[in-house]
Amino acid sequence: NAGGENNEKNTIVFKLHVRCEKGHPRITVKSDALKWLPNGSELIADDTKPNAESKPKTFTSFSSDHDSLSKFAKNPPAPYNLDIILAKLGPGQGLIQLQGSKL
Repeated sequence: NAGGENNEKNTIVFKLHVRCEKGHPRITVKSDALKWLPNGSELIADDTKPNAESKPKTFTSFSSDHDSLSKFAKNPPAPYNLDIILAKLGPGQGLIQLQGSKL
């Protein structure tokens, strides 16, 4: 039991950041664009104030221990099917999403 709070033992966080530049043709975004973030989210929590002395608090901020990182070093978490269409973007459109998923 990893407890009720999101931590490295019960949560996997993926990042999706894709942009179709103006003047380029439409693009299809597939599940292979999801990238694992082993240290948790990069999305800063709304209730935090910037502080020059410390890193801002994120929605899921944890430090993966070396045991869990070494388990995933050769085979990091990823979607099972990398060919699922998530979105189709036109010129000037983009997707920025950070998603945590409890195990």
